[in-house]
Amino acid sequence: MANSKETGRCIFCGGNGLTKEHIWPDWLAAYAPKIGDSSKHTANFMKFDQEGPPQEVDRRVNVKQGDPRSKKLRCVCRNCNGGWMSRLQSLVKPVLLDLVLGNSLGESAAGVRRVLTPEEQHLLSKWAVMFTMVAEHLDYKTIAVPTEQRRAFAETQCIPENWRVWIGRYQGWRWHGNLIHRAAAVTQPGDAAARMNLQTSAFAVGKLFLLTWNTTVSGLDLIDFIPPRKAALEAIWPSGGAPCSQPTRIIFDFRFERNASLFFEYLGLDVPLATQLPHQQFASSAVVRPRD
Repeated sequence: MANSKETGRCIFCGGNGLTKEHIWPDWLAAYAPKIGDSSKHTANFMKFDQEGPPQEVDRRVNVKQGDPRSKKLRCVCRNCNGGWMSRLQSLVKPVLLDLVLGNSLGESAAGVRRVLTPEEQHLLSKWAVMFTMVAEHLDYKTIAVPTEQRRAFAETQCIPENWRVWIGRYQGWRWHGNLIHRAAAVTQPGDAAARMNLQTSAFAVGKLFLLTWNTTVSGLDLIDFIPPRKAALEAIWPSGGAPCSQPTRIIFDFRFERNASLFFEYLGLDVPLATQLPHQQFASSAVVRPRD
């Protein structure tokens, strides 16, 4: 399936007039401390098979100079960026800032623990989905969200089917303003190589940790997954219809990397942890064959 790099069209509406925009909006990047003068994007491609251990079939490293927080992508048009995306950013900004700036007890400036209403959970989840759809274009070979989902989301701002979003409380230094994006192609034995059809993205800014999962694999229902207590995650999508709050348990750098692998562990796969330096971007993809 064609992507915006091949067509020169917007990943959301298919229109022309792409603009080069920051992955992190300027107002949010200010809360991610500067952690380097260069960025290193690593993509490693693994093949999983029932017949033996995982095999790395390719690895690519791309080093770019400049503050990683200022990284830009050219995949969204001016109309989308200045229209529905801008409106969503404005609506979610107060909620995001409360969580980004929250202290270790999860309290707001007024001294009352910040509680997310179901409506705020939905709003924050929509922003996380939008961020994921854009950020996975850091590496075109690991794009897992299909074009039709992005188009529908742009038109309705309704979160597509089989997405899950969690929040956590981050306290580390390696992953501020960075992300781990893992994607995979789930195929049946004998199938030809397929496009990526599941992804997980973990990212953090300030004290906020976000984790998104989604898949278009038939029969793989993500609603059945309950993260372990040590993951320190609170589900905000699908919402249970009740208020919730950011967990008080802290996600440190090691747990950040473990949480980024939860999806693959859920599938029964042994995925190596990321070993990046603080300023690195990370993406990985895999060809996955279901286990009996």
